[in-house]
Amino acid sequence: MHFSCYICLSVLRGRHLLGKNSFTTNFILCYQHALIWSIIRYRAKGDETKEPPQIYGSNPIEVAWTVIPIIIVFTLFLVTTRSIYSLDMKEAGLPQNPFN
Repeated sequence: MHFSCYICLSVLRGRHLLGKNSFTTNFILCYQHALIWSIIRYRAKGDETKEPPQIYGSNPIEVAWTVIPIIIVFTLFLVTTRSIYSLDMKEAGLPQNPFN
């Protein structure tokens, strides 16, 4: 039998319940491996009773990662509100732009 036939019938493609479960199992095993490795690699060592040096961030970066998501959410709110309003007006048989 040709190798491509085995690829077509493979349960790892996710088209069968076993294929989906095997993908999930492999994902969880990889995640657990990475978690255990990082716990072992970065665990506390030696005398760590004193405070580490405090490093403060950059104000422009902190403002940017606060303001940009707010702008994105507000834009999505406006687009969604406009679309819902348009659909409601269309269902009610009213003009879609009330400012005309």
